[in-house]
Amino acid sequence: MLRLAPGGLSLVAVLLAWVGAGGAALGVLLLAVPLAAAAVLGVVAEVVDHERSRTAVGPAAASLLLIVLAAAARRPELALGCLVCLAFDRLGSLSWARVRAVESR
Repeated sequence: MLRLAPGGLSLVAVLLAWVGAGGAALGVLLLAVPLAAAAVLGVVAEVVDHERSRTAVGPAAASLLLIVLAAAARRPELALGCLVCLAFDRLGSLSWARVRAVESR
């Protein structure tokens, strides 16, 4: 659930900026930064525990980078890349689950 929060908040920030509430969009992006950092730490912990592949860290770290960049530039549209990173994360976790299922046979 924590991995979904940064993508969802970035979508909310884009919608707020679209309706003209730029200050609120920046606030939402600033709220998303620690949540994205916590998501990255969670993914790293899962990699250390051998629950996920090492490639899972890439999309999570890219998501954090995009959110920080969007907040620094005050351009919420940049944070939409988090949704792409989330899709790559889901694809990677599905393939990792298949590999683990084959190994356990």
